[in-house]
Amino acid sequence: LGVAMALPMRRQLIEVEQLPFPSATAAALMILDRQERSARPKVQGLVLAIATLSSAALAMMRDYAMRVPLTWLVPGSLRGFSVGIDISGLYLGVGALMGLRLTLSMLFGSVCLVAIAAPLALQVAPTADVAAEMTASLGQWAGTGMLMVSGMWALVAQGAPTLRRFVQSDDDDVRVKRIAPTAIALACTVIAVGHVALEISWMASALALAMSWATSIVAARAAAATDVTPSGPLSQFTQLAVSRLVPGPAVSNLMASSIAGNTSAAAADVLADLKIGSMVGVPVKHQIKAQLWGCVVGAAVIVPLFEKLIPDRSAIGAQGFSVPAAHVFAKLATLLADGSTLADRSIQVAVGVGIFGSLMLEGLGAVVPKTKALFVPSATGVGVALLLPPSTVAALVLGAVLARLVHGHLIDSQATSAAAAGLIAGESFTAIAVALAK
Repeated sequence: LGVAMALPMRRQLIEVEQLPFPSATAAALMILDRQERSARPKVQGLVLAIATLSSAALAMMRDYAMRVPLTWLVPGSLRGFSVGIDISGLYLGVGALMGLRLTLSMLFGSVCLVAIAAPLALQVAPTADVAAEMTASLGQWAGTGMLMVSGMWALVAQGAPTLRRFVQSDDDDVRVKRIAPTAIALACTVIAVGHVALEISWMASALALAMSWATSIVAARAAAATDVTPSGPLSQFTQLAVSRLVPGPAVSNLMASSIAGNTSAAAADVLADLKIGSMVGVPVKHQIKAQLWGCVVGAAVIVPLFEKLIPDRSAIGAQGFSVPAAHVFAKLATLLADGSTLADRSIQVAVGVGIFGSLMLEGLGAVVPKTKALFVPSATGVGVALLLPPSTVAALVLGAVLARLVHGHLIDSQATSAAAAGLIAGESFTAIAVALAK
């Protein structure tokens, strides 16, 4: 279902808007580097190699040798919260590919979170740790509201041209008439399985599928622009919507959130793969076939493996797999099913603030002249920043600033992209090696 959700967005996000897809771009550049090694400029290859080795060495010193901290903290604190920057070559590379406007928008969001939400939390929380948790929760809900509005705003603004391009696509693409029957059959299967096997009401399953369409758009745009797929917050947003529109037991809103979250995450991943294919010249049809076969093989392997590792709920917990996110979703599902007014009120206020802020930013960007629109913060960037630690946002901003400083002065745009790709790849490869070593 995620593949079907992703295909209508491919042309708009990849070819028309040409969003960065930072990690996908890095992967494609690494592939192209091996294919075109003899034809590429020597400076570009040298920059790629230096960035890869530097990022790998930094990650090794931080994660394996434990000689470098995960986050460099600024001495002192700001309103009771420590401020710092993550020490990560990967974040520097992602920020370089994102660009200065988007990362500065994210910085604006983090400043709002620390300067506004944190003091409010400190006034009611007994300790700074509890206040930090409250701030993160408020930021998550406000950011989710912002992302939902920004995604829907883009759909309304660009929906008709996108649909026309999709329906009138050439023979090398996939037409809507070929996808619609498959998507409808998958949707009916999801509803039937949810009702029969999981005892979810027909209305809850149908609402979850409708939410999946919206959350897939939001997740895809956020991942394409910032490399962050907010499937978790979007899942919890679906929990809130289902629990209020179709009241029922906790399992109902929990499974509904799973449908929306996994569909949106899959759609974002598929678009990232399609971005790689477009850069290296792989036909879209071949990629789609590979994705569908991957779904079949993945289901055949994952389901029995899951049943083997987790035969019952006792396998999840202190004595088994910790899965902290599962406890968060379970707690929220119980609160919403029980009708907790305090949790509901705080969530609604945070979501409302996010929606209002997104409408203000999107509306302002639409009315100001194009020459001044660049100075209006991106609602997508601000929304994603509210989901991330401020230290991570600081690292992304630093990457974008460094890319702007070296671009045009020391190296050209292609070498800058190669450096960003090397920073991402170096830490990614090292993370795998460290995990295997441990």
